Amino acid sequence: MTILRTLELPSLKGHLITLEVGEVQDFCEVRWILDTYSSGLYGFVPHGRIRRHLEDGEVHLIRIDDEIAAVAIGKPGATLWNIMALPEYRHLHLGTILIEATKPESIRVKCRPHKDMGDEDLKRFSDPTPFYERMGYVEEGWDYPRNFYLGKNTKSGKGNYVVKGNMRNVKIMRLLKPGEVPPEKDLSRGPNATSTEAFAKCPRVRSEVLHRAVHTDVEHHLKK
Repeated sequence: MTILRTLELPSLKGHLITLEVGEVQDFCEVRWILDTYSSGLYGFVPHGRIRRHLEDGEVHLIRIDDEIAAVAIGKPGATLWNIMALPEYRHLHLGTILIEATKPESIRVKCRPHKDMGDEDLKRFSDPTPFYERMGYVEEGWDYPRNFYLGKNTKSGKGNYVVKGNMRNVKIMRLLKPGEVPPEKDLSRGPNATSTEAFAKCPRVRSEVLHRAVHTDVEHHLKK
């Protein structure tokens, strides 16, 4: 393992906490975290891409004792594609630590549900935009969602995936430059708008259900 530094968190005294660059031997654990907590909500991450990012040193993770607690996928200083923390380790600023370590210039933010999302996943979905805004990122544009898992096909037993969605509901956020003033929010901009089109009216309607915290029983998943 490649340890970048040891961390100290007041809420986790007595635990060994490390910030690391992920390696190929972390593949199974990283894959399990993303398959379990990202697929239905924020998109399925192809296993081949996970392995490729691990081989290229583009996966950063936080390990608590012997368990990976949070993971970020993306080329440092470039684009952050995915970030996820185990439910029991959320609200401990692990995401902040990963963002500060990788310093991405842009982030693909899955901020709106895709049209095929089931009711249970819809209840668990939350918009992470405010978190990135606090980190100094602002809206740049919108893109299509990619690689969504829709459950197994009842006939073939294989997973059903949407390679590319039909609406732009992934927000592209960029890091503010030093001394740059944050632009005023334009509520007319939305997922159907692009930088070269006239922006249609598309107010941001965020229902309360989309902001509920994820309460997943980890032990239940481990026993499956």
